[in-house]
Amino acid sequence: MNRILVTLATVLCVGNICSAQSDKSKLELFTSYLGATTPPVQGSIPLRTCQAIITQADRIVTANELKAATERELRVASLNLRTCATSELSRLDRDLGVGLYGEVMSERGRRERGVESAPVAGIQITGMEKNPQGLWVIHVVNQSHKEIETIEFSQGCCSKVVFNPDPSFAAGAEKEFTVGDSGEENATPPFVGVVVYSDPTTGELTAEVMDEQALQTIEQHRADALLTLQLANGILAKHKNTEETVKDLETLAATHTNLREMARELREGIISADDLSAQNAKAIPHLEQQIRRLP
Repeated sequence: MNRILVTLATVLCVGNICSAQSDKSKLELFTSYLGATTPPVQGSIPLRTCQAIITQADRIVTANELKAATERELRVASLNLRTCATSELSRLDRDLGVGLYGEVMSERGRRERGVESAPVAGIQITGMEKNPQGLWVIHVVNQSHKEIETIEFSQGCCSKVVFNPDPSFAAGAEKEFTVGDSGEENATPPFVGVVVYSDPTTGELTAEVMDEQALQTIEQHRADALLTLQLANGILAKHKNTEETVKDLETLAATHTNLREMARELREGIISADDLSAQNAKAIPHLEQQIRRLP
């Protein structure tokens, strides 16, 4: 099970997450239409573009996604909204633009006052700083009475980094997590999107969720890992010959990459087919378990 879970400790950029990042770069809300020294009251943005800007801002604010925007995006959005609020739009649209401008400025002010602690009852962030490589180093204490199986950090619009601590993140323990890259998104401090806890006695999985998309991604990866193990054990049960087993595993590895590692371990004699099957069978019930959201 550890091999499958540790493999998930990677930057997730799949399905709607990658497409969301691609779409974000095209949003009028985050596109600069004013010169660097042009005051908003003297600037001009086409009315149709302003309507798109206000609609996009309304959707993002309603979905509580402002905290995912970069500093640059917030600056551009505030200028665009302020400019549109003084345009020839209808009174209703202008009033909405003013309100949304206030929401964006409030988020900018929150960041200027400092990064708030994660609103997660089961953990405490005791420190967050950048290392010499410019990556965020986050110090987290598990103050719950359970093990932390998965912790997810969101940064910018669509960067999701999921860690499956190995060895386990026990109650009372402290761990460091390194998040970010050298891109512009790294200017935005990460925030905790999901923490999945495992009860050491019952094995029950529960989660504190601040980012719905991150939870959906975690659940999808658990489903993919489950399917991989089920496919592997189907192949292991089908063949008694190691060479045929390895061949079938490698054939399916194009769509289920963890099978390639299983095939390698079998081929090199690191593990026997029987032991691999037993190991997979032990992990399957855990992956079949549903994650229960905490209130």
